[in-house]
Amino acid sequence: MNQYCEKKIAAPGTDFYYSIRFLNPHLRNTAVNLYATITEINEIPLECSDLSVAAKKIDWWQHEIQQLYLNKPQHPCTQAILPIIESYQIPKTIFEETINYIKLRLERPYCVSEQDFQIYSYHHFGFYLMLMDFCINQKGLIYLKYAKSLANCLATCQEIIFLRKKLYTNNCSIPLDFLQQFDLSLSSLEEKKHRKQLVLMLDNLHQKAIKMYQNAIDNIPTNYFSGGFTLAKIYLATLEEISKESFPIFKHQVTITPLRKLWIALRTRKV
Repeated sequence: MNQYCEKKIAAPGTDFYYSIRFLNPHLRNTAVNLYATITEINEIPLECSDLSVAAKKIDWWQHEIQQLYLNKPQHPCTQAILPIIESYQIPKTIFEETINYIKLRLERPYCVSEQDFQIYSYHHFGFYLMLMDFCINQKGLIYLKYAKSLANCLATCQEIIFLRKKLYTNNCSIPLDFLQQFDLSLSSLEEKKHRKQLVLMLDNLHQKAIKMYQNAIDNIPTNYFSGGFTLAKIYLATLEEISKESFPIFKHQVTITPLRKLWIALRTRKV
């Protein structure tokens, strides 16, 4: 396993580490290397507060993807996924589409509508689910209905669990029109105002995540496996604990124990 990729998104004890714990070694390495590459690109707006610097970094990644498909990758992530690209014949357009989306995120680092959020979840989780499905199930690069719901579930869970961090880094993606339904805005969240409305809004998001997970379960093809369900179950278990404490997201970070994560991973090896 590429150490750079592992350190970035799958260090021991992390949610993602447990979500892939029971994949066979080859697929576990594939998952880590692919997700690390996608994350590396998606995090450009977070790492570069200066838009001109971010734009240059995106341009560098566009060139790096070209080099990847010429068998000349330079970055540790692209070096790690080169054999995956070759083995599964993953098209270059997958990564180019992600980079083009990040360019748009630089211009508007928030979601206005639910449709915007669906696009966001597709690029942050859908690509990973789609690529892993292709590697695991050999079904081709088809963005299945279950994957759309599962990506939405994962993204929604992250918005709640990591809301404090997302607000601090100007990366909150809860749709503005959804916030308005509870008389909230991004500025009111940052100022930690309107506690009652905040709890109602987060509880609504929590219920939405549960519904999206069930939609994914209902629409998964027979004998089809996706490691994304394990990560979703870990997130939902975390949300359950957060909900029990009335969403204390601005006070402290709520987590579940490593043993519980391991138990969830063991039970969701097959959905």
